[in-house]
Amino acid sequence: MKNKIEYTDWFMTGEEMRRLRADLGGWSQQRLAHELGMSLSRIADYERGYTRGANGRPVVIPRHIELACEALQARRERGEV
Repeated sequence: MKNKIEYTDWFMTGEEMRRLRADLGGWSQQRLAHELGMSLSRIADYERGYTRGANGRPVVIPRHIELACEALQARRERGEV
């Protein structure tokens, strides 16, 4: 049997996104959504790890969103946001 690949090794997790918001000065989900040009519900889905509703499907934070979050963090460190 092959080894199971852990997605958390490759992708940002919801917990990491929550920590990022804290590192950005305690940003709300709304603020992060605005800065990333996304909906608040999508940020909530990412942090929760699944969509809401009866069919709650797992969600993975895409790499481009992770990179955008890293760019926001770098801008914060430079005092730009």
